[in-house]
Amino acid sequence: ILGSTRLALTSRHDGTLCGSRLQVVVRARLTRDAAILPLIVCALLISGSIYGWVIISDQQREQLISNTHEHVDHISSRLEAHISSRLILGERIHQEWLKSTSTDSASFKAIVAPKLYRFPDIHAINWIGVDETIKWVNPFQGNEAALGFNVRSKEANKEGFDTALASGTLTVSPPFDLVQGGKGFVAYVPFAAEGREPGAIGMVFRTDPLINYALPEDPEHSVALKILDGDVPVFERDEAPADVSFQVTHTIKIAARDWVIIGAPTAKSYAESLSPSDEIFLGVGLLIAIVLPLLLRLVMMRHIALHLSLIHI
Repeated sequence: ILGSTRLALTSRHDGTLCGSRLQVVVRARLTRDAAILPLIVCALLISGSIYGWVIISDQQREQLISNTHEHVDHISSRLEAHISSRLILGERIHQEWLKSTSTDSASFKAIVAPKLYRFPDIHAINWIGVDETIKWVNPFQGNEAALGFNVRSKEANKEGFDTALASGTLTVSPPFDLVQGGKGFVAYVPFAAEGREPGAIGMVFRTDPLINYALPEDPEHSVALKILDGDVPVFERDEAPADVSFQVTHTIKIAARDWVIIGAPTAKSYAESLSPSDEIFLGVGLLIAIVLPLLLRLVMMRHIALHLSLIHI
């Protein structure tokens, strides 16, 4: 009987010991799971929030670049058509001068004056004589300094004039500082006819008034513009962000010259285009990534306590 009792006590002690060990193992495993699983959920939620934030930010960026593309394309086509129409006018003046029976300065003025009145973005229309100096200036007021000026005395002007004489066709000079003030360029139309004094018609354009006149209305100045003829600046409006990835480039033909139009959203339009939706998405996502794992851990710890209490019973 004593042996049986001792055996029973030993068995009970071993069972109690095994139960205690089981509780320790179960507690350790559940506690580990309660620590790891919320961390995994937190990491996944943070990753998802950052990914969504990046996607929304990229969409906003792409939309802004797309809008800039549309603006620059519209500006480019409008500017190219506008200047081309003025250059065609130079050919028309050439034809009218060719048909004119009178070849004095008054007759030349009678031909060009209506064009200057109709197109105020043309700064002046001059007659250059065979000696390469400007003989007649229209209008004279404001252009007095150009009278008698040798068009080959400035390198940029010389380039355009010489090319026009050599090719026999309308040629546009590179931009340069005009003798009457301001930056501009000249379209030269060479003239030669039997029994007439050879020379050239020079259509003078100031770049800022010409381009501003041609640009579509944009009271908000949503696009910053920079126009280059090679490396020579032609026109610049507003300041663009330092980030060159927003820049859109378009090339237009001005006679035989290439003008490169560089457009970018202005700092104001850039700021206005940015919706807070990406920041809101990121903030809410990070908040959920903190709160949800904490709640999950609380639930799991309560579940562990309940499970251990059942094992103890």
